[in-house]
Amino acid sequence: EAHCYITSDVGLYDCKKCGEQGNIITLARHLGYPIDNGHNYPAVKAQPKLKFDAALVEKCYKAIPDHIRQYLNDERGISDEQIEEFKLGYGQFYGRNWITIPIAGEDGSWSFLKLRKDPQDDDNPDKYKFYPKGSSAAIFNAQALQGNDTLVLICEGELDCLIAESQSIP
Repeated sequence: EAHCYITSDVGLYDCKKCGEQGNIITLARHLGYPIDNGHNYPAVKAQPKLKFDAALVEKCYKAIPDHIRQYLNDERGISDEQIEEFKLGYGQFYGRNWITIPIAGEDGSWSFLKLRKDPQDDDNPDKYKFYPKGSSAAIFNAQALQGNDTLVLICEGELDCLIAESQSIP
C-alpha cells in the first residue's frame, strides 16, 4: 500500500505514506515503543502538529516569500491575482519548506494542502507531499466543472491548471 524506506548504514527512515522522517529512535517513538533515555538515546523534540483549517491556508498565503512569488510569476506564468484567488502560499511541513496549494472539496471548503517542493531546496528528494497525512490526490479546481458542459482541459498538475485558467481555457 505504501513504502517506508530505511537506510541501514545511517539508520534513517522516510515513510512515503505518512510523511514522517527521522532516525531509528524517532521511528520507534512514532510506532509507540517507549524509549529509555537512560541508555543515552538522544531526546528528540517533536515538531508541533499544525491544525488544518482555513486559518492555516490563510497563514501560508500571507507567508509567501518574494522568491516563491517570483518563481510562480516568472517561471510558471501564474499571476498575483491567481495566487490570491487560489490562496497559494508557503509553509514548513515535515521539516522542510514547501509551496502550499490548498485543495477544496466539492462544497468549496478547504480539504487539504498539496505541498510542492521549494525550487531552491535541492536536498529535498520529494517533488510533493500532502498535508495533513493521509490526504491524497483530488481534482484541483473541481468547482470549474460545475455547470460546464463544454470541452475541458485536464492538466497533469495544479500549476498547469492555473496557466490554462489564466488563458480562459476551462
